[in-house]
Amino acid sequence: MEEDLLVASFAVAPSPISLHQVTLSANQSGGDGDMGLDITLSSGLGLRAGHTEVLNVSLPAGFYFPGWPDASNTSGPLLLEAYTQEACPTEAWLKCTVLILGLPLGDTLAYGARFTVSVFGVRAQPFSGTSGAFFLSTLSAATGLIADQVEAPGVYISPAVLANASVSSSSYITNSSVAFTVRFSTVAYLDGSFRVRLELPREYTYTSLPSVSEASIDGTFSVSAEPVSVQVSRTTRFPQAAAEQSGAILVRRSAGTALPPGSWVTITLGYSPNS
Repeated sequence: MEEDLLVASFAVAPSPISLHQVTLSANQSGGDGDMGLDITLSSGLGLRAGHTEVLNVSLPAGFYFPGWPDASNTSGPLLLEAYTQEACPTEAWLKCTVLILGLPLGDTLAYGARFTVSVFGVRAQPFSGTSGAFFLSTLSAATGLIADQVEAPGVYISPAVLANASVSSSSYITNSSVAFTVRFSTVAYLDGSFRVRLELPREYTYTSLPSVSEASIDGTFSVSAEPVSVQVSRTTRFPQAAAEQSGAILVRRSAGTALPPGSWVTITLGYSPNS
């Protein structure tokens, strides 16, 4: 006599991957440099017979490679087999990159193996602040079954300094109306929509917002302000001292062509009184 026994199934969670540290040789927005990853795999790699396994490293949105990436400098036997780089699903103007690292035939990484991977030629996200997360997983190259995975915190990217930035005035005569010309070259990739903030010296005031009279780039422009009240003394009125409006002028560009690093931008704002 035979008996059947039905045992309830259970879920097997992926083993954790530890991403101990991420280092960047260039941590400014849009900067080109090297990325170092310090990793421990709980379940190892290449230890399951009959399966070719790979380690996938998904970089935060906005990190990408202008050329072919080089990940040959590792403390283990891992090699860069391939990579994918395409528009991110939520932000199409950003690129999302996945590195696919594999083992030479017959090589293994033991359970709990800790190793480093250095990736050369990576370009950081084109904006400052904390990046998105890193996603790491080991999986069977044939079946896509996941053995290990982790979502690790992102890294902080500092603002890049605009190159060759200058502001010129059409006149430097006291109490005249002037036009400002803002000129700079881009360090990071700029989307077709961005904003330029121009903080006026307290000696420059305005009664109405200036408009963009000329620009070297395409797109639609609008101007807003963050006004502050300042005391200005003018010889052309009595009493000479009075409150006027100064502060920051914000130029917003939309629906333009994306600008790669190294692009020159010139924007002219017409007229603001010069005290």
